[in-house]
Amino acid sequence: YPSIRQDKRFIVWLKNKAEHVREVKKGFLRKFAKNLYSIIKNKDTTVLTDEELFEIYDFAWNTA
Repeated sequence: YPSIRQDKRFIVWLKNKAEHVREVKKGFLRKFAKNLYSIIKNKDTTVLTDEELFEIYDFAWNTA
């Protein structure tokens, strides 16, 4: 999703998450991306602090 890829902090968060997770399956990533997109859609995430944004990412991850 472009709205997710546009914020460079997503890559930072994902790399950090990958260090703490053993294996992530493709189906899980699809569900996670869908959850995340449903939360942020086309919102401007640049106005959020790192903490606020990472909480959103974590919520989408935990509900996937």
